[in-house]
Amino acid sequence: MDTKQLAKARTPQFGSLQYLFNARLGAKTAENWSAIPARFLAGQFIPLRLGLLVAGMVLPLTVFAVVLVWYNYEGNRQTAYDRILQIARGVATNTDAEFRAAIASLEVLALSEALERDDLTAFRKQAELFVRAHFPQSNVVLSDAGGQQLLNTAVPAGTRLPRYVRMEALRRVFEKGEPQISDLLFGPVLRRNIAVVDVPVWRNGKVAYDLAASLPLGIFTDIITRQRPQPDWTIAVFDRKGTVIARSRDNEQFVGRSASPSLYAGLINRYEGALDTATFDGTVVLTGFTHAALSGWTAAVGIPKSSLTIELWRSIAVIAASGIICFAFGTLFAVRLATQLARSRADRELLIEELNHRVKNTLATVQGLVASTLRSAVSITHAKEVMEARIVALGRAHDVLTHEHWESADLRELVLGIIQPYRTEHTSRINVGGPDLQLKPRAAVALAMILNELMTNAGKYGALSEPDGRVQLKWSKVDDSPSRTLQMVWMEMGGPLVQSPIRRGFGSTLIERSITRELGGTFEKNFDPAGLICTMMLPLNNLAKNT
Repeated sequence: MDTKQLAKARTPQFGSLQYLFNARLGAKTAENWSAIPARFLAGQFIPLRLGLLVAGMVLPLTVFAVVLVWYNYEGNRQTAYDRILQIARGVATNTDAEFRAAIASLEVLALSEALERDDLTAFRKQAELFVRAHFPQSNVVLSDAGGQQLLNTAVPAGTRLPRYVRMEALRRVFEKGEPQISDLLFGPVLRRNIAVVDVPVWRNGKVAYDLAASLPLGIFTDIITRQRPQPDWTIAVFDRKGTVIARSRDNEQFVGRSASPSLYAGLINRYEGALDTATFDGTVVLTGFTHAALSGWTAAVGIPKSSLTIELWRSIAVIAASGIICFAFGTLFAVRLATQLARSRADRELLIEELNHRVKNTLATVQGLVASTLRSAVSITHAKEVMEARIVALGRAHDVLTHEHWESADLRELVLGIIQPYRTEHTSRINVGGPDLQLKPRAAVALAMILNELMTNAGKYGALSEPDGRVQLKWSKVDDSPSRTLQMVWMEMGGPLVQSPIRRGFGSTLIERSITRELGGTFEKNFDPAGLICTMMLPLNNLAKNT
């Protein structure tokens, strides 16, 4: 089979391969285009998904922390209720203790022999001593069953005395023979608010008189003071009607007034309890109250609800702020991570597209090399050798580009890679030199093919085919030209006599097309009998990276 028949037989197969490759590439491109919206949506949802992941971690922890704070607040609230109830019970106990002491003292005074003899003058002296010893700023009143006052230490002896004003208590004293404790009342003789204790005076098994003593309200104020309340606490003592007897705050202003409406219902209807109320000045307080067993009076203690809730809201604010900060930092991290992922995804897709493009170009280059080599080959063996050499050169160019991640290729490294096999065979007979230059990937592939053709021709037919032959490749930048240019000079010496070729081979065509079409330069060959000289003028803007 001759060369033309060989080329004719081989060429359609490569054309079919190219057609099949282009068809598959077109289908793949269409598939990629159809997948762009899905990839775009997936990329758009990455920040949202990461944001939801951050929210799913931060929000439950924040809610859990708020629940713990609320649980702690409820515990503190219950502890506060228990504490104020304890204080209220203490005030009520001390109030009853004062009444018991007064009743006991009056019962002792009721046993006076002077009173037994109805010697009111002598009894008055004893009563005055009793008042000074037990109840300063108070008085003792002695009344008969009809309510007529017989003695009152608050006025001079001989003064006409009014009837006893507490007739209901007087009646119970004579009928039941039991001590009585009044609610708050205004004493007509003392001209001030007082509380009164009545005890029966017995004679021959019957109640002969009612002996009463007024208790100054300062006694109950002292009871409250002994509890040492906080400045914002409110402790109060109420009578059976819910009237203020004494108060820890603004005492004089509120004595004699009924309890606040929010507290009054509890005082009247319940023996003991704890509830939220509002004071006269509108302060919301946690109030605990209890009734005294003997007197029936009520002691109440209130602490501002804000003293508990302020800690609650402060804790919630701190947790919320911490949650927001954590969420913000988490979101920022998620956005940055999403950006990196999206960038990596885009880089990967770009890399795939670039790889696809480069593989396509490489296959097209290989196809062209194979087809052209077969058309110009003398035999299959010759075609095989030429194709192997050219594909190896193409591979070396790819090696250099891969080393630089296909961003650029070093000209010196590229040249050394091409001539290395020939240097091993012809030591020190190949001399190269020139300035450093970073080549564009496309220019690197074209130069690799050009230099491979020159080296192959020199090894088979040129200077390197003789023992004394030498090759020199020099390059330099020419700045005085209209555009900056790289001049590369290939010079062969010591080889066989050089003559102009009779026919133009594919190697010469490949070199000229690569220089003129790929690199936009010029190529000049000088078939000097002493050795081949090739001069290439290559524009740097087509050749070098970052020019």
